[in-house]
Amino acid sequence: MTAPATFASDQGADIQVQFTEPRNRLTVAFRLILVIPHAIIVGLWSYAVLFAAVGQWFVVLFTGKRNRGIWEFCNNWLGYAGRVYTYEFLLHDEWPPIGEDRINSTPTRYTFQGGEDANRLTNALRIIWAIPAVIIWYLVALAIFFVAIASWFAIVFTGRHPKGMWDFLQRGTRYYLQFMSYTLLMTDAYPSWSATEAPTPPVTTDTRTLPGSPLPPPG
Repeated sequence: MTAPATFASDQGADIQVQFTEPRNRLTVAFRLILVIPHAIIVGLWSYAVLFAAVGQWFVVLFTGKRNRGIWEFCNNWLGYAGRVYTYEFLLHDEWPPIGEDRINSTPTRYTFQGGEDANRLTNALRIIWAIPAVIIWYLVALAIFFVAIASWFAIVFTGRHPKGMWDFLQRGTRYYLQFMSYTLLMTDAYPSWSATEAPTPPVTTDTRTLPGSPLPPPG
């Protein structure tokens, strides 16, 4: 549930995970197998999200506003994908539920502070504006791959996740959410690697703000 407040600025998606150094060696060892059901669902759902984003492009172009239903549909997918990737990238050991995590069964907090108003120009040319972010994401994804492998070996052999590796994987996941929310026309906030640093302390609730809904005050 969101706190009563006025409509806030568009700041994009974010996910925070509670760090735990001791880890479950067994589930980490078989993480790529355990995540398969989620990976299939995320992949299939993403096709529908892409079609929804195309519809949103026309809505924004003609009205200058985002359609709430389309935004919410994409937001549900993005929150689920974020929880799946925090599990896949070894940020925690709790197998996420399929779809929404209404009972907060994983140590993650997904938030999205977005707005209904949208910039017609940047949305109309989003496929061009997003090119630098695409390049950065491919570089980040490559780094995530190698850091995740190193983390896997560290956890399997020591039972602990080095904090530096964990921090990078969380920042990489956060950048992915920013990148996807921008390319899916859910926000006008450009993805930034520097914006993934120094997150606020994680909490146990899972809160998402929707266009047209009360939003928490900035900060």
